[in-house]
Amino acid sequence: MVPEKNKRAVANFIKSRKMACSVYGSHFLLEAIYNANDAAYGWELLASTKERSWYNMLRVGSTVTLEAWDNKYKPNQDWNHAWGAAPAHLIPRKFFGIEPLEAGFSKIRIKPQPADVKAASIKVPTIRGDIVASFTNQPGKSFRLNVDIPANTTAEIWLPYTYKKLSCCWMVKSRNLPGRMVLRSYMPVLVSILLASAIRRYNNH
Repeated sequence: MVPEKNKRAVANFIKSRKMACSVYGSHFLLEAIYNANDAAYGWELLASTKERSWYNMLRVGSTVTLEAWDNKYKPNQDWNHAWGAAPAHLIPRKFFGIEPLEAGFSKIRIKPQPADVKAASIKVPTIRGDIVASFTNQPGKSFRLNVDIPANTTAEIWLPYTYKKLSCCWMVKSRNLPGRMVLRSYMPVLVSILLASAIRRYNNH
């Protein structure tokens, strides 16, 4: 919606406001941030310990997501509110970048945006089976991604490009009905040789 020439100014304004929205609005804010590939700012908000944060919900004593960031914003809020649970889908869909490209997860995109997180792992259940992913990350130096996809699926793998060394590993659950990997990067020119080599190794299995 934002013209290309205005995107940076809009992004800077959004950053200047921090988490100015409600817990409900946080879903839309963080989705836009990750869609703009601003992994660092997305993670800053997800992992924040400020008053308007999911950490604060734990700090005030809740064990489930709240209706508002704090009692001061809504004294009669309930302490069991689904619309405050945005990280439950933002972490698999945007931080790990696991999203269906076709109905029923027949085609999947895996586009991690790790920022400065050193390591993480996840299991995402789908109708075709579990998608399992993990990474180890040395920001600016290396990034290693491990992916396990169900049989009869195609996974489009996107790798961050701000690294000197990239590594991909995968496992396929069935030799007879293998999943298929298509590797891409945010900047293909920088890693095209590595990806071509990885694709040849995979296709020769």
